[in-house]
Amino acid sequence: MVGPEERLLLLEGKKHGEKESVLVLGPDLSDRGVWEWREGMGKGAPEKRYLPSDPAFHWPLWVGKTWSSQFMEISKDGVQPIRVIYRCEAREPIRTRAGTFDCLRVRRIARLEIPGRIYLDKVSLLWYSPKVGWWVRKLEDGIETELTDYQRQGERKGEPATEK
Repeated sequence: MVGPEERLLLLEGKKHGEKESVLVLGPDLSDRGVWEWREGMGKGAPEKRYLPSDPAFHWPLWVGKTWSSQFMEISKDGVQPIRVIYRCEAREPIRTRAGTFDCLRVRRIARLEIPGRIYLDKVSLLWYSPKVGWWVRKLEDGIETELTDYQRQGERKGEPATEK
């Protein structure tokens, strides 16, 4: 298949023993389009949007690769310019409720770019699984979010993916 593939992933975040479900909707990891993050199973208005999208992954991906991006974050708090630097740090197995995956660990450092102001960097870790085509675990702001279930386009639930 050529072109974007829609993703529908159910993730569960944990913070101090609490749980929250998050549905992620968006294009297939490209630098085109708009990312929309919604809480409450995708109902209601987006919590935040990135214009252009935040390219969390830059292909091809390998251990040691570094890339960066600039975009605008639009949320209920207003519009903020953000610069992000990524580095693929390691390859390691990650176990989630959806299974165990061979992953690439990516460090993300985000910084607000408002002239005349100094902010602390926001650092997060993402574990990208080539099998899933998305991250299966994320650590950000003390919240660990992991994949609990997934289905690739063209697959039936419970059937293994086939290589083409």
